Amino acid sequence: MLADVAKRRFITAGFARFMLLIPPAITSTSGWIRRLGGRQWSLLHRLIYVGAIAGVIAYWWLVKADVRKPLEYAFVLVLLLSYRAVVWVLPKIQPKKARFFRTGRADVSVKAKP
Repeated sequence: MLADVAKRRFITAGFARFMLLIPPAITSTSGWIRRLGGRQWSLLHRLIYVGAIAGVIAYWWLVKADVRKPLEYAFVLVLLLSYRAVVWVLPKIQPKKARFFRTGRADVSVKAKP
């Protein structure tokens, strides 16, 4: 059985994807969010990104002749992950003044002088 799994890489990648998605599935309730704390829960749920990449790779390895469908899934995944990266990076590089005009309120950390 191990030789069969080693010969067919898509089984290994698909099983790895399945195993990566079990912890986020178990901890998706509000009780688990309270137990883990928001930061740890968020960190654990980032496994979904790795699982999505492993899923596309497993599908790519599974398909032998026509790889157009796995390429479509890979393209969509790259678009979604790129969007998430931009949303994560943009507030970190944006100046505070621009944040004020975008949100319409002053930053909480800045105190007005009397």
